[in-house]
Amino acid sequence: MTATNTKTSVDTHTKTLIGSLALIGVVSVVSIGFTLGSSLTYAAVSTAAAKNNCDMTVADGDCDKDKVVNSQDNCILKKNKKQKDTNGDGYGNMCDADYDNNGAVGGSDWGIIARAYKSRRGSPKYNIDVDCNTNGVINNYDRKCFRKNYGKRPGPSYVDINFSTTLEVLSNMSQGNNVVAGMDNQLVGRMLFKAGGEHIYINKIGWTFEVDSETADVTDITNVIIKGYMTNTGEIFAGPIDPTPTSGNSSGTATTTDNFDVGPQSIHDIAISADLSNDFSPGDTITLLVYTSGIDAVGNKSGKQVTIDNISPSGASYNPPVNVRTTSLNVSNSTIPAAQTVISGTQDFESLNIILDATGSAGDVRVTKLAIDHEHTDDSFPNMLSGFQLLVGTTTIPIYSESINCGSMSCNTPGANAVVLFSIRAGDLTIQKGTSKTVTVLTNVGTGATAGTFTLGCGSDCVYAIDEDAALVSPTHTGSQMGRTMTLLGGTIITQTGQGLNTDVLETISSNGTNDAIVALKNGRWFGDSFQFSNDTFLSFQGDCSQLDHATLGLSYAPGGPFTDFASLGGPSLCETLTDVHGAGPEPYLRITLQGGTFEDLTVIFNSTYIN
Repeated sequence: MTATNTKTSVDTHTKTLIGSLALIGVVSVVSIGFTLGSSLTYAAVSTAAAKNNCDMTVADGDCDKDKVVNSQDNCILKKNKKQKDTNGDGYGNMCDADYDNNGAVGGSDWGIIARAYKSRRGSPKYNIDVDCNTNGVINNYDRKCFRKNYGKRPGPSYVDINFSTTLEVLSNMSQGNNVVAGMDNQLVGRMLFKAGGEHIYINKIGWTFEVDSETADVTDITNVIIKGYMTNTGEIFAGPIDPTPTSGNSSGTATTTDNFDVGPQSIHDIAISADLSNDFSPGDTITLLVYTSGIDAVGNKSGKQVTIDNISPSGASYNPPVNVRTTSLNVSNSTIPAAQTVISGTQDFESLNIILDATGSAGDVRVTKLAIDHEHTDDSFPNMLSGFQLLVGTTTIPIYSESINCGSMSCNTPGANAVVLFSIRAGDLTIQKGTSKTVTVLTNVGTGATAGTFTLGCGSDCVYAIDEDAALVSPTHTGSQMGRTMTLLGGTIITQTGQGLNTDVLETISSNGTNDAIVALKNGRWFGDSFQFSNDTFLSFQGDCSQLDHATLGLSYAPGGPFTDFASLGGPSLCETLTDVHGAGPEPYLRITLQGGTFEDLTVIFNSTYIN
């Protein structure tokens, strides 16, 4: 055959290669005259590909079924899962008999394999580049490998195909994300990178920040870090770096280098975090975007530059704005418990409920102190309240220390006011962001006063709190500065075992020979048998009396009746106080009939002047 010295162009399907003769199909010439620099049309490539019904130019195709996609396969038409390429020229040993790397398989290569024939790894004659299957022995298998490739160029490999190397950059940040002013390592953005054609290495990328704020600018964003997204704790690829301001400091770009590798047909999830100064205010926003022109990327194997035209979306990829919030706490006094009468000597009296609301907070809040105000009238005085307890639900909040300040007056002076300060260890009372807690204040009511009122409250300066970084939080306060007013009465607490009472069950309450009495309904049970009283009587309910359907009160001259009903109350009106409850005679007996509802934690109070 006659060989010419003319080179022709190479396309992705039919390769014009350096060689000595045109070969159609599979060539198995062992020894033939060969002149370097001559023209050889490699039609066998497209023929073999056609047999597999496979287009080698499909980047994520796998023409040889070796589980290595075409765009990464160094022998596209020859199975070689291990991808051995001992001379590092981009062609795997299984399809590279060009041992002298002159671009074609010819006589000089035959001489190289002949010298290495029948050698083993460790022998001076052994040449690993000749070892087609890299098994450490040069034998007939390797000679056959050479013969099949004789007169051809190596490959085809991914380096022969003009794969389209593309890069897609997409936002992966959902709407409505929040960051906290004054805190470090805040997640300000999240981007997805997807490569097409081959692995792409991101050499350089500009992360642009736009700030919408009246109190802060891009210089208040520092220590930008690029990392793999694993709840914002993945491997760090680049940073920390501060953005360079542009456009009057309302925006700026942090350009990072030596970033990360993106595999073809796979998605790389990147988190962008930064430290934010305290100059940011609630309602400010920060927007992260990546401009196409700010990306420098190359194909890992081909070394081809990824052009702007092959980066999508065109122009820029935007994250939705993140909202700046602060760690905050709102304080208010609950309307529960209601204003009520309390007998001197009552233990564990629920005197106040404080609502600590962090539903609008960007971070957890730790309460370290509570300063509870006292207001007293008439005979009531600060020191008559003692044994304070703080509870959230049924959980007791440990009080580290307690002190009381009555100003210039003695805490034993009737009508004096005071502040009792409770210190709480950080962490013992934490309100998680997005939640609220109610702190119940229990107190023991002393017997030093039987008249007057006291009121507890958590005012505007009541709560001392810190955030997760131990920085002070300034709570806001809504509603009344004080809770409900409690009225003192003298009395005797009767605690006697009685029969269970749920609905439509009648019990009577007996006198114990004293002028005043209180009977308690706890956990659905009445205590006592009968009660004897006279003309002027106070009757009230303390607790959640609104759960009752109604209550009927009756009188009798004998413990067993007959009773005459004289008052019937229903619903929330049961929380009110009845006065001047009396019958026709000086010493009647009282009957109480309760119907419906739940009686747990309800106290019924009677204050009567006993007449002999």
